[in-house]
Amino acid sequence: MRTLEDSLMVLPQEPRQPWRFTQLAPLATHLVKLVLLVLLHHSFSTLLRVPPLRWRRMVFLHLKTLDHLETLCSKYEFDLVAGIDARGFIFGSTLSCLLNKGFIMIRKENKLPGRGIWVKADRSAILQAEKGQLFSRTAKQSAECLENLAELVENLIANRIIQLIGLSRKSGQCICGYEKVKDWLKKDIVKVLIQSSDGSRRGKSRLRIPDDGKFIGCLSSKELGKAFGRENITHCALASGGLTQRIVEDAQRLKGLRIVKDQNSFRKDETSK
Repeated sequence: MRTLEDSLMVLPQEPRQPWRFTQLAPLATHLVKLVLLVLLHHSFSTLLRVPPLRWRRMVFLHLKTLDHLETLCSKYEFDLVAGIDARGFIFGSTLSCLLNKGFIMIRKENKLPGRGIWVKADRSAILQAEKGQLFSRTAKQSAECLENLAELVENLIANRIIQLIGLSRKSGQCICGYEKVKDWLKKDIVKVLIQSSDGSRRGKSRLRIPDDGKFIGCLSSKELGKAFGRENITHCALASGGLTQRIVEDAQRLKGLRIVKDQNSFRKDETSK
């Protein structure tokens, strides 16, 4: 285990010249490592109740991991280090200090700090909040609202659904194409049936919604195509899984924000069953 003397370094004595950042950076780096050591000591000894010798070895391995990451990252050219909460904050901030790079803290979904303002996923509710300055009243201070906030939120949710469908496809929980979806329906694999809002009504009516499943019809054929790397897709199906539930929840929000212009979307009211 590294001692305090090993974590600190002696700077050259220059009483007549002011300290420069390049001279203080090595000391700051070792101090950050020392703080990390104390944090890990507290967490392991208090929460895990492990013997002192064991958590000391754990801390030493963590420090060795940081040294290994520093060696690997020093081979590449980049400007920023990103860390996902919460452990990413500890290792990412220390690594950025070691490499003298900027650091970006990435919060997980629904974990943003501070006071939040919740608005119903409905276009009329957002438009009413924009015109009536309800955000300022709720926050009890001046709050500027972005222009076209409803369209911005709609696009963000739609892009998130597309990304989730793409991840589900890579994990083997999502397929596209009329014949493949029809085969999954026969085998009772489909939990969510997705059809484009601008697809042919006759073609979409040939596929039935699962008895215990759900239907999503608020995405266009081009948006579904992005999830599969194609130009247009009309039929898509999801199997059971963790991503499926997230897609259904986001699709329910998008349904309240999006105005379906296609008159052939005869199933647009059957998003949830």
